[in-house]
Amino acid sequence: MADPSLGGNSFIRLIGGLNHQAETLQDITRNNVNGVAYKKRGKRAAPSTFQCIALSTAATVASKLTTYFGLQGGLSTLVDEKGTSHTNVAVLSFTHHYTKAVTTSSDGTTTHLIYGAFVLQDTSV
Repeated sequence: MADPSLGGNSFIRLIGGLNHQAETLQDITRNNVNGVAYKKRGKRAAPSTFQCIALSTAATVASKLTTYFGLQGGLSTLVDEKGTSHTNVAVLSFTHHYTKAVTTSSDGTTTHLIYGAFVLQDTSV
């Protein structure tokens, strides 16, 4: 199974579930109807939050974060942890929580773990 990814960027973990589009309703507000009737507004998905963990070297942390922030406002392809591919996913925002340096081998090699969160919205019909 492929690593989870967003916009071609791979992650160790990309935790969350994508809400799919569903019919949305709006109250009809006029005399003798308030709170009783609704009209269809079209299909829309609620935003979904995905927690992410990525690996990086000390030299590439800043460029990876720049790439993640650069995904905001665009459409990307999401491959979730189950290996399912979702196209035309809007990246509404990215929040960087923190970066942690960890020793990953007996020779003292240090790797950086980037922790953050994406807010995504399904736009496919």
